[in-house]
Amino acid sequence: MTVGRVGPYFEITSAGPIVVDRRATGCRHAVWYSAIAGVARGSRIVQHDKDALRLEPAGERLEPVPAVGPA
Repeated sequence: MTVGRVGPYFEITSAGPIVVDRRATGCRHAVWYSAIAGVARGSRIVQHDKDALRLEPAGERLEPVPAVGPA
């Protein structure tokens, strides 16, 4: 992952998924929900809720690993 600047904005790039936990940022909800300025071509937002922001490459959908428990 790399973090750069484009004018007054931060640009985060990664070869794989990017996940940002809202609580870890300390952002209040109003700021959190207005924080997205854009997503690069070939990427998509797959989660943007009160808990996290998750972006993935458009052709790559990573499914959560199911919990293993008693059968």
